[in-house]
Amino acid sequence: WEREDHTIAAASSLLARQVRRLLPSQPESVLIVGLGNRHLTADALGPLCTEKIIVTRHLKDTMPDVFRSFARVSAIAPGVLGLTGVETGEVVLGLCEKIRPDAIIAIDSLVSRKLSRLCRTIQLSDTGITPGGGIAPGRFPLDEQTLHPPVLALGIPTVVEARTLAADLCPNSPPEEELPPTSLIVTPKDIDALMVKSAKILGYAIDMALHTHLSVEDIESLLS
Repeated sequence: WEREDHTIAAASSLLARQVRRLLPSQPESVLIVGLGNRHLTADALGPLCTEKIIVTRHLKDTMPDVFRSFARVSAIAPGVLGLTGVETGEVVLGLCEKIRPDAIIAIDSLVSRKLSRLCRTIQLSDTGITPGGGIAPGRFPLDEQTLHPPVLALGIPTVVEARTLAADLCPNSPPEEELPPTSLIVTPKDIDALMVKSAKILGYAIDMALHTHLSVEDIESLLS
C-alpha cells in the first residue's frame, strides 16, 4: 500500500463508510481537530491530516449556491500543551462555543500495545479521546460530556513503549505489566513516509464521509 495509490483510495473508501456509521445522521456542521505536535514526526498525524481536509464553512457562507451539496466543515490543528501553554481541550471547547458544530472528529497518533499494530491499524471510537493520554494520563478529555457535541476519534498507532517491544520480541520475558516502566518510545525508521500516507488515507476518508458525492479524484483535484 505504500507504493500503490489505488490501495490508498480503496482504504479511504472503506474507512469513509465506517466514519459515516459512527457520526450522527447527516450532521450539518462538523469540526475536525488534528491533535499532536507538527514538529515531532511520529506525533504529526493530526496536523498532517487537517491539510487533507476540504474545509467549507467560509465557502458555505460566501457562495451558498455553489457549495450547496457540501457539508459545513472547519478544521484546526491546535498544537500541544508544551508549545502553547493551553490544554488542547480548552482550545476546542472555546471553539465549540463559538461555531457550535453538530459533531467533532479528532485525529491523533496513538501508542500501541502490540508491535504488530504499529502503523498498520486504524482505530475508531465514538467515546472521544484524551490528547496526550497515552503518555501522560489525567489530561483534559475531548468527549461529549466536556464538549457537548459527540466526538468521533480516529487514530493510528505510531509508537510503542520499549517494554511493549521487549515483551513482544522476547518470548521468555515477563509480561509487559511486570516490566519496569520506561520513558523510551520506539517508532519505525520510515515513520516520515508512513505518516504522509496515513494522513492521506484518514483525510480522504473524512472528506468522503462528509461530502458524500466526492470521489478520491475529486478530492485530489480540490486540494491541489
